Amino acid sequence: MANQKIILCDTGIFIRLFRGDEQIRQNLNAIGTENLALSVITQGEIYYGMPKREIQKTRELLAMFKTYHLDRQISAKFKELMSEHYGRQLALPDALIAATALVNSLELYTLNSQDFMIIDDLKLYKP
Repeated sequence: MANQKIILCDTGIFIRLFRGDEQIRQNLNAIGTENLALSVITQGEIYYGMPKREIQKTRELLAMFKTYHLDRQISAKFKELMSEHYGRQLALPDALIAATALVNSLELYTLNSQDFMIIDDLKLYKP
């Protein structure tokens, strides 16, 4: 039976899925499509880097997952993270994705855990 908690997936997870990574596909299947989510920031990063010929297929695939949009709480948490980690190489998209996970009490599934290790209270999903 699928896990009941929602897992927020980082951009790299979807990129690897699109590239046919079997282990990622199995991990996502184990979580269950209904329990997978992404940030609107992740959507933007995916669209930014994809070939034009894949737009429709990508839209259809991303529509299968819950999307978390930016709101006042996420914006406030983002500003807090950026001020706390000033000068520590926290990338803007990573801070926005982390803020989304923190505000919504979600675990983050990422292939780049080192990018998020400096953020206290952020729970990383481990398959």
